Amino acid sequence: MPIRDICSKIFYEELYPLWERAAIPVKPAKKCTDQLVSLNSKFLAMKKIPMIRQKSNNYESKLREFQSSLNCLCDLAPRDVKDVMRRSRNSNWQEDGMGPSDDLKFLSLMKSYRDEDEIAAMYCTKSVLNHLWYLTQELVILSIFDREITLLFRHQMVLKLLRFPHPITYGSQKPIFPTITPLLVDFPNDLIHFIGPRSWLLFDLFKLTDEKVDWMKAPAHCWNDMAGYRNAEKIVRSLEVVNDCAERAIKLVSEFKDSCVNINDQNFLFQVVEEYRNRFNKRRSDWGFVNIIKMWDMYLSIFLLEFFFWHVSQIYIYHSSNRRNICVMGSRVIV
Repeated sequence: MPIRDICSKIFYEELYPLWERAAIPVKPAKKCTDQLVSLNSKFLAMKKIPMIRQKSNNYESKLREFQSSLNCLCDLAPRDVKDVMRRSRNSNWQEDGMGPSDDLKFLSLMKSYRDEDEIAAMYCTKSVLNHLWYLTQELVILSIFDREITLLFRHQMVLKLLRFPHPITYGSQKPIFPTITPLLVDFPNDLIHFIGPRSWLLFDLFKLTDEKVDWMKAPAHCWNDMAGYRNAEKIVRSLEVVNDCAERAIKLVSEFKDSCVNINDQNFLFQVVEEYRNRFNKRRSDWGFVNIIKMWDMYLSIFLLEFFFWHVSQIYIYHSSNRRNICVMGSRVIV
């Protein structure tokens, strides 16, 4: 069978059904098939390179290029896929949702999906249950600003929060995942049950004092007219929902955790290093390329000057009446 027919069969029977099931647009069938044929041609070209030439720099460059092209092996979506989905969006396309409600709604939908594919639903549910950060007491309160939830229910969540006294201090601890039974998930009513005293932490971190959260005591239909609510919503919607901060913190701990044994000293060390990096990166970004070159040239000159004086101090020659002693770099040679 010709290679093009094989690639076309792979596209129609293996790849396209997956993308169609995910409701993500794909490029025309011809372009997708051409993409697979092109990758196969590159692979065959790499195989034809003799063994003796596989140690050259040219081969290494071609190999890296081929490996990077494999990242597009199953990338069948057009470049403007987001715009295409936005133009043809339906009730399933949501932009105003928040993490807590999305996670709980996903678990709720997995109950009905078990009838179609029980194994897939089981693995998806298991994965979500290992990442319930949004449903902890500290973050579930984000649902108050979720426009996909009815205003009445969001008001009920605020009333539940007001039942807990505003803590003065918060103990340092890892967020505790709620106990969830996947088959008994009730969306969105379960969101209220996850609210607790530590749900106030978010407002304290944003420095929203009691005067700035007075909108909580007002009727829900008046929230949009109150500056405190609009300010809090603006802060919440500007949050970065990526794990870069967590990854940077983990890397910082892994680099310096062995520098000192005492836990308090470690905490101070992490804070000092993080503060130094923030200041240094900010200053470096303001320097500009020319200033960086000048500073590098200055450091290089100082280094060469110090090395010269060190070299001179290590080499000394003196003569005596009977013999000549030469000490070169700290080692004595008798001539």
